[in-house]
Amino acid sequence: MPGFVHTVPGFPVRYHSSANADSADLVTAVTGVKIRVMSMVVSMASGGTYKLQSGASTDITEAVTTAAGQLFVVWPYNPMGWCETAAGEKLYLVLSSAILTSVMITYIHI
Repeated sequence: MPGFVHTVPGFPVRYHSSANADSADLVTAVTGVKIRVMSMVVSMASGGTYKLQSGASTDITEAVTTAAGQLFVVWPYNPMGWCETAAGEKLYLVLSSAILTSVMITYIHI
């Protein structure tokens, strides 16, 4: 794919995808390592709200709301990253209610 960056100098880009109907872990914690989100696609089956947290307690994004006709959100590749967890904490997806939600992300460990 032209223009898509597969590596960040010194940090391999990693990929994850999942489908969840409730809040869930997206990326497992690694001792002493931060998880930086480089890009993300979120697709929700119905309108609702989602946000990302470091661990399962500290918000690292604002709540993003989707509505009928607007259920697909793209966070394009950002070479600086969109957000990151605290060192040693997992990346956690919080949903406002039980909505089937598919998430695809690229991230790096820093």
